[in-house]
Amino acid sequence: VQSTCYVLPQAVLGILIASGFYEASHDLSKNETVRDYEIRLSQIILDHDLNLKCLLPEYNNYDYRSLSHDINSFSREGDSGFDGTYFGRTVHPYETMFIKTSRNTFSDDYLCQLANSMAFQFPVNRNISSVNTIERYSQHFENIVRDYKNFKRSHWDFWKKVFQLKV
Repeated sequence: VQSTCYVLPQAVLGILIASGFYEASHDLSKNETVRDYEIRLSQIILDHDLNLKCLLPEYNNYDYRSLSHDINSFSREGDSGFDGTYFGRTVHPYETMFIKTSRNTFSDDYLCQLANSMAFQFPVNRNISSVNTIERYSQHFENIVRDYKNFKRSHWDFWKKVFQLKV
């Protein structure tokens, strides 16, 4: 599964840690990251006879431990994040955890309108417009990335540091 966001039971997290999944010894290209992390994550889970689930319901009716073909004939090499590649349509931003804006599936204006709508539905989101909060959040991640690059720390150390964030 090509995803940078996932939820796991603690036991599965233990399996990934024991397998060395979160350890990295070098910088990776985009394709290496997809192969060595996103796809490898799924393979480790499947190798332990566990199945996968997705936020998008069309993908949840399958046993991926025995599946041998792409169930979505519209996808681009298994990727349904492009315009028209999610079973013949484009996934709506409300259906996903995040979207890749570099794919230009939605205009910036449209995405801003959606974000504004969500801020009214969920008042807590209005606080994110605070410039100080956004700047502190951004600076925190910039510092983590700089430290990670300077000291060649493992991905595991990187994510442990990320989750220590207090905004």
